[in-house]
Amino acid sequence: MKLTDADNAADGIFFPALEQNMMGAVLINENDEVMFFNPAAEKLWGYKREEVIGNNIDMLIPRDLRPAHPEYIRHNREGGKARVEGMSRELQLEKKDGSKIWTRFALSKVSAEGKVYYLALVRDASVEMAQKEQTRQLIIAVDHLDRPVIVLDPERHIVQCNRAFTEMFGYCISEASGM
Repeated sequence: MKLTDADNAADGIFFPALEQNMMGAVLINENDEVMFFNPAAEKLWGYKREEVIGNNIDMLIPRDLRPAHPEYIRHNREGGKARVEGMSRELQLEKKDGSKIWTRFALSKVSAEGKVYYLALVRDASVEMAQKEQTRQLIIAVDHLDRPVIVLDPERHIVQCNRAFTEMFGYCISEASGM
């Protein structure tokens, strides 16, 4: 298959690939209007595609971030520092019903036909965030124990220790890590 044939075949597959993607896909145009909103995005936000297409992206932005969002996009479109390109971050998404869920956003700036578009690929990260919070709470609890505790990696190097360990053996956490 020649490169041009592959490009043509890819062009025909691109839309169905986004449409059927298990990650929510949202594409906005140069006027910050939503041009694409796939079924996975419908499930995440709770809006039907018909409610979103043609509307300003701000309807999908959490209320607490809305005031700064238009300026952020404008600055980026006008050649400001492109913090968006290749950016991936965790963000609380506000659903249509007002409830919130943790998500992971991957944002891309897309230049096509002399215009700048933005594509967000979004997935539910609620389970991961709950696990992170449990881990954080466990670390805090272990750190406050009166007995020394260390956590070892498979090679038996110290990757974590608590305050009691530090006080008993005289090593600070950064010195003990990797021993």
